[in-house]
Amino acid sequence: NLEFEEGDRSQIRLPDAQERAILDTAERNPNTVVIVFAGAAVDMSAWEDNVAAILYAGFPGMGGMEALADILSGKINPSGKLTETFPLDEEDVPAVNTYRCAGVTRYQEGLDVGYRYFDSYGVPVLYPFGYGLSYSEFFYRDLKVSADADKVIVEYAVENVSERDGKEISQVYVGEAAPLVYRPKKELKGFTKVFLKAGESKTVTVPFDDKTFRYYNVGTLQWEEEGGEYQIYVAASVEDVRLEGAIVREGTGAKSPYDREKLASYFSGKVADVSTEEFEALLSAGDEKVHYKRPNPNYPFYKKNRMVIHANCTVADLRYARGWTGRLFAGAITFAIKFLRAVGNRTLANTLVMGVYHQPMRGMAKFGGFGMYRMNGLITMFNGHFFKGLGMFISGDPQTKAEEQAKKNAGN
Repeated sequence: NLEFEEGDRSQIRLPDAQERAILDTAERNPNTVVIVFAGAAVDMSAWEDNVAAILYAGFPGMGGMEALADILSGKINPSGKLTETFPLDEEDVPAVNTYRCAGVTRYQEGLDVGYRYFDSYGVPVLYPFGYGLSYSEFFYRDLKVSADADKVIVEYAVENVSERDGKEISQVYVGEAAPLVYRPKKELKGFTKVFLKAGESKTVTVPFDDKTFRYYNVGTLQWEEEGGEYQIYVAASVEDVRLEGAIVREGTGAKSPYDREKLASYFSGKVADVSTEEFEALLSAGDEKVHYKRPNPNYPFYKKNRMVIHANCTVADLRYARGWTGRLFAGAITFAIKFLRAVGNRTLANTLVMGVYHQPMRGMAKFGGFGMYRMNGLITMFNGHFFKGLGMFISGDPQTKAEEQAKKNAGN
């Protein structure tokens, strides 16, 4: 279940062997603490109730072990918060059916990404966006929302009501009470981290800018602000709202470009299986004189399960190349990886996965030592122009050859 640059995990759960190790250890020691090294959300539902604590470390780098030792020993009080939602199951994520479908990701969920989806439609999660525990406990109070012609300022107090010094990250969200435009229930508009000694209280100020309440109107082709009442949420996480206020905004008066009947899935939160027609309606909402009719969102990236290969595509993407040479190359690497794993050489197999299979074409040119001109020849072959690409690859860069010849002539 590898995870690395240019390569994503194949599943959201840990490998079975790791889950069994956690459960077996926790059965023998109820004080088991699990440290998770990962670059994205992990499904912990199979074992989280069996362990005493979970410390999400991300990928902390060379000094990470010392920092973790300080946290586990109590020398350092943890104060981090999650920057993404941890779902109960990957099937709960609305993009599960469109992520890298035939080599291409269609972002048909629109604005319903991460906490904007889970919070707006009440979908249960394992850990919400902005969640994080501490050895301290914090109390929020005295919310004040002030406004003048130019700015809005949110002010509140945070108090450390524990006997341990610590830091707290408080978050400020904004949500319109009755929006006519398509937008999430809450949107993060500011946050702050404050250090508080045991028993200490501090006043926190979060200023809003001119972008806080606005949205991009695809009908007027500019940023607009919808008039009405906006809720101000001060929270410890997107689900843990501690203080709530409101403010009324006049708005710019622009008409909503969205037709609720044509965008029923988006207004109801059923964005996991949006049709191509509805996705196009979202993209082309507004004045038909201003907006052109988009083609199928798949085009021009791929057609009939084929995609255009470019320098940023990986070897894995070659599975969907238009040219047979690309598909053959990807197939050969895939076969080599499976064969090496079958014979027990997982080290070399993993090296191929990380160093070749998920390597972009531009990286292959560098490490292969044959330059971008010849790589462009290969890319041309992978896109279905075999003889043209082969000629480029064999001949090499004419400019480079001319420069080399000039150097030889100068030396003579």
